[in-house]
Parts: sequence; C-alpha cells; structure tokens
Amino acid sequence: ALDNFDGTLWTSTDQYVIAGRQLAADRIPSKTRPVSASIEIDALPGPYLPVLGQPSRLERTDDSNEIGFNESSGVLATTSASSRGMRYTLAGEISSRDDNLPQSLPSATTEFLRYTDLPDSVPPRLRALAREISATEPTPYGKLVAIEKYLRGLPYSISTEPGHSIGALTRLLTGTEPGDKSGYAEQHAAAFAVLARAAGFPARVVVGYRLPPNIKGIHAVTTSDAHA
Repeated sequence: ALDNFDGTLWTSTDQYVIAGRQLAADRIPSKTRPVSASIEIDALPGPYLPVLGQPSRLERTDDSNEIGFNESSGVLATTSASSRGMRYTLAGEISSRDDNLPQSLPSATTEFLRYTDLPDSVPPRLRALAREISATEPTPYGKLVAIEKYLRGLPYSISTEPGHSIGALTRLLTGTEPGDKSGYAEQHAAAFAVLARAAGFPARVVVGYRLPPNIKGIHAVTTSDAHA
C-alpha cells in the first residue's frame, strides 16, 4: 500500500513492529471470508512479503529472519537482505462485496487526511479534470465510480513505457498525440489515486500479484503476475 506521492514515485511511509503469530484480527472488516495459504519464496526483490487480504495470523517454519507488520496497511516486510527460501503460513480475511458501498462516505478523520495530499507539481488541468469527470454524480461513491469508468475508457496497452510520474500521468489523461492515452495497470492505478485525491478523497496505490490458476492447489506466482 503506497501512500506518498512526490510527483515522480509512489512510496510507502509505513512503520513496522515485529510480527507475532496473531496479527490484526480486531481491525478486520465485517463482511469478509477467511482464506489461508502456505507461502514459499524462491526469489523476491525488496523487503515486502506476500499477504492475502487483511492478514490475521502468521505461522513461521523458522525464526531466522525477523518479519515486521504494519497494522493499518496489513503489509508484512522482512529485515533480511534476501527472502529466498522463506516459508510461512498465513491466514487472512478477504473483503466481500458490500451492497451498502453506494451510500458510504469517505473517511474524514485526521488519520486519513494525509491520503489526500498531492505535490504542487500536479498541474491545474489534472485537478480540473477530476472535478469535470465527477461533477454530475451526487454521491461520493458515484464520483469515484465515474473516475473508474473514465480510466476504463482509455486504451489499455501493456507495451506502454512504464512510469507514473506527473509527466506520464499528464500525457495519459490530457495528451493529444497518437498513443498518449494508452496505459496499463501501473499508470491507471496511479492516475485513479491522483484524480481521487484531487477530488478530495483519501486514496492509496496498492501493488502486488494476481494469483494465476492453481495446479493441484499450488499457485506459481512470477513477475509477469505483478499488478497495481
């Protein structure tokens, strides 16, 4: 969960405590279903470890590497220089569709205000675009869905140059040259978060992996399954 945008990169400001077996069960939303998995890491760059939904319990096969946990984002991270060969079993909760979402209101407490911050380098055109896209919708949820539909209407291409800087997002959202408005998950997730924040909504970018179909209960996840 990436919560800080400086105009070039989305990064995380999470702070971690050493994870025990019991994680954040008391913060799990009400409409969920339980999931569990045994995870084995062959190669994985960076400190962040795979989780499922909102993790609630962690069982480790060894204690050779310290694992940190951030309760607000549900992210696990290791202090080890390499996570190769790490194994653990994780239980978590996956959110189910909530039919009351259309009537919900955005979080407005101090805890979430920082998720509306944008750098000064965001041009007025993008801020105006966020208002234009959502202007006709009367509810907060409707405004966010309008932004989603707008982005889904843009050409989707995995051959687009990577990057989610203000320059890249400005080309995606307001460009006039052929190919300017093509993008893929990285740009679309970043664009949604920027437009949502510009419209006054707290938003973060979430990165991870989409599980491919399992073979005899095993999901073999590779870099090609990366998603945002």
